[in-house]
Amino acid sequence: EAFKKALGDKFGIFSALLRGDVSEMKETVSAFRAVGIAHVFAVSGMHIGLVFAALSFILKKIPLNRYLKTAIVCFFLFFYSYLCGFTPSSLRASIMCSCIAIAKITGEKYDGVNALSEASIIVLTISPTELFSAGFVLSFTICFSIIVIAPTFKNLFKFLPEEFSSSLSVLMSSQTAVIPLSVIFFGGFSLISFIANFLLLPVVTIIFYFLIIGVVICLILPINALIALFIPQILVVGTTGVISFLATIPLAITYFPTAFTVCYYSLMLCVSDFVNLPKKAKVLCGAVAFSLILLSVFIGNFTINA
Repeated sequence: EAFKKALGDKFGIFSALLRGDVSEMKETVSAFRAVGIAHVFAVSGMHIGLVFAALSFILKKIPLNRYLKTAIVCFFLFFYSYLCGFTPSSLRASIMCSCIAIAKITGEKYDGVNALSEASIIVLTISPTELFSAGFVLSFTICFSIIVIAPTFKNLFKFLPEEFSSSLSVLMSSQTAVIPLSVIFFGGFSLISFIANFLLLPVVTIIFYFLIIGVVICLILPINALIALFIPQILVVGTTGVISFLATIPLAITYFPTAFTVCYYSLMLCVSDFVNLPKKAKVLCGAVAFSLILLSVFIGNFTINA
């Protein structure tokens, strides 16, 4: 009800951003998908990570036993995942963030691949059929790519400031990993998504935090929803306008053969730190992988024109 009062017919954007439910977004979600940024509506690492960071920061200021703090953090992470329907992406992120919290208090070294493996075992034990769902495949592939390929991209951008290079490497690793899968599951991958994610993900992060704050204020205080949600409302309207404009730019990969997909992921794995190869070999693998993308664009356009 608070979302409806603040955004009217467009309240579905708030609901989708907070809970991953896009059923009320109607045709608006098409623009987000067209520019490759609809993943912000799939509650995953970004959402759970932001909640985890906020809870850790708040509890750090409160004098409580560290084990109790960790238990509180884990409880709220899984409770949030429960509110989102225990989707594979939200449950995966909750498990991995819980592993980080537990590793801190036990003095153990956190290992991303091990945490991701644990999450996959738990998710597939609960629901084995998720192995064939787009949500599971995309979520775990992107996460694995960020863990093993992002360091390689970070080395390429080491001339940039630390925080900027880290963010850019995460963006590049996740986007490159999702190209073939987007074509397979959704029929295409927008090349505009690189720009859209780079420009808009920081804004979405701000919207998410202000959205949670606004919802809490609405629940606790007798304050008008238009006031409590004023900032996220303005930001959503502006973001939607930018996305609608970017969606009009027809740059997309619509063809990626199965043989290319197998070769592409094999080459990307060779580029990562997961495989020990000489630097020249990694550069060659990366160049060949990039050439497969260009070749797919060429073949796809040729087929359409023919």
